[in-house]
Amino acid sequence: MYSRLYIKSYTEDIVRSIIHKTLHRDTLYARLYKYIKRYPKKTLCDRDNLKRHTRPTMFSTKYIQLYTRATMFSTKYMQLYTRATIFSTKYIQLYTRATMFSTKYIQLYTRATMFNRKYIKRYTRATMFSTKYIKR
Repeated sequence: MYSRLYIKSYTEDIVRSIIHKTLHRDTLYARLYKYIKRYPKKTLCDRDNLKRHTRPTMFSTKYIQLYTRATMFSTKYMQLYTRATIFSTKYIQLYTRATMFSTKYIQLYTRATMFNRKYIKRYTRATMFSTKYIKR
């Protein structure tokens, strides 16, 4: 079995060579097209050549389809990546909820201490009153 990297590099080389060939053929096609426009009463041989040179465009569309498939594949992975980020944000939200919960309990605890202080104040007032009464 070939490794994925080897297959990837091999296919990339093939695609590069094909693109180079198609570009070269496209330039030939353009030259022939100009030639036929200038000399329309020339032999049909050139027009046959034109037909031959339209074939590479078919071939290139095939590669465009493959390219779009690759982009589809990458978008699929992008979606998976976004799903992962959504998953992580979900956990972040859960974490913040937990912190909210803990802060809620901290608030309750501080309220209790406030309540205690209130009672301490009342208690001190009572002691102040009792000491005042004792002094009398």
